[in-house]
Amino acid sequence: MMGRQDVYVIKAYDMNANGDLHSAIPPRHLKSEMAAIEEARSIAPTHDGVAVCKQAVDPAIGYYGPEMLVFHMGQIPGIG
Repeated sequence: MMGRQDVYVIKAYDMNANGDLHSAIPPRHLKSEMAAIEEARSIAPTHDGVAVCKQAVDPAIGYYGPEMLVFHMGQIPGIG
């Protein structure tokens, strides 16, 4: 039984011809905030925006808490 833990979700976004942002990659889940930020920085040059969000999860009971933005570069939905 693992219990509740924090995961860090990396998301990348690209802009389409209409100027709308869309997901560019499947979300990646890491257990380290620093590793997630380093990876986000490494992929940022090839995308219009990247974000790292922290989320508390406990898959054993189906708990997935709200995401909290901890890092972003460029344009991401809701922030610009």
